[in-house]
Amino acid sequence: MKVLYSKIRMLISFVAIYTVIFLEIKIYSQDQTYQVVESYPHDERVYTQGLIFYEGDLLLGTGLNAGSFLRRVELPSGKTLQEISLPEKYFGEGITLINNNIIQLTWKSRIGFVYDVKTFERQGTFSYETEGWGLTHNDNKLILSDGTDRLYFLDSNSFKTIGHVNVNFRGKPVGQLNELEFVEGKVWANQWYSEYVYVIDPNTGDVSSVIDFTGLYPDLRKLISYGLLDTGAVLNGIAYDSLSKRLFITGKLWPSIYEVIVHPLSKPLPPIITDFNIGNNYVSLTVRTSRNLLYQIESSADYAFDKWDSEDKHFIGTGHKKTFKIPYNINKKQQFYRVLAKSI
Repeated sequence: MKVLYSKIRMLISFVAIYTVIFLEIKIYSQDQTYQVVESYPHDERVYTQGLIFYEGDLLLGTGLNAGSFLRRVELPSGKTLQEISLPEKYFGEGITLINNNIIQLTWKSRIGFVYDVKTFERQGTFSYETEGWGLTHNDNKLILSDGTDRLYFLDSNSFKTIGHVNVNFRGKPVGQLNELEFVEGKVWANQWYSEYVYVIDPNTGDVSSVIDFTGLYPDLRKLISYGLLDTGAVLNGIAYDSLSKRLFITGKLWPSIYEVIVHPLSKPLPPIITDFNIGNNYVSLTVRTSRNLLYQIESSADYAFDKWDSEDKHFIGTGHKKTFKIPYNINKKQQFYRVLAKSI
């Protein structure tokens, strides 16, 4: 059990908010979930193809013919700091940063571009043997996806293909692998036109876990339900800050970049109360939630854990913040509240 304490003091009453979590977990095949920490503005006109965290900012590679470019974006403002466009005939794809150079793929041209990370000056080009989709590296080798179930390894100096692995989850191939990021020894790959990110062992191709980012961009659910995904506005863009262990996720034509915490359903995070307000007859609590956990508000007139009453306020976490408004009698001497989260 984990408990987070917060207190609200009033002239004639005292309210303590308890945050409690019980580890009663059912394991699913998609066994990792997420919690949004913060969201940042993102240019919703751009067709995001690659994302990298660099010196506190984000490097962004985009796609579409006559609309592909490389951009440095300031965090948290979203302001464009640097930009260079690709020639109109190229459709930009994934990017990575290695040896102080940004490497950018193109889709069907089988041509990649090399830029100086400081100046954005183009240093040269190279060719590769497949379509270009996602790109990352493991310090020694480039890792490239081509939209199949295969990851290719390229020499970071000559750009020659030096090997590959086939990605599988429980013995079945995982296709449509797209944007890539190297996170703590694993390759994270988003699957084109899905909201899943697969965590892959680069040595074997085995998927160790799956992160279900359903609902990260809430309007995407509406587009899917209305059959309006012809624009391709799907999840695509993973960046990792290896120093501060921060993770950023976005998509094509999305208005936001999300900083998230990813954790197993078997190791849920305590509910975090981010804000509270007291009115004449209510207490309002804003809670940061994880997707697919059950949240419940309970109250008590004292600290005894066996005397807590349900406030009939419960819901399934979405990964985003949720505000509860709970009736409260201002004439009570004291009242205590707690937020519980557990698996469903």
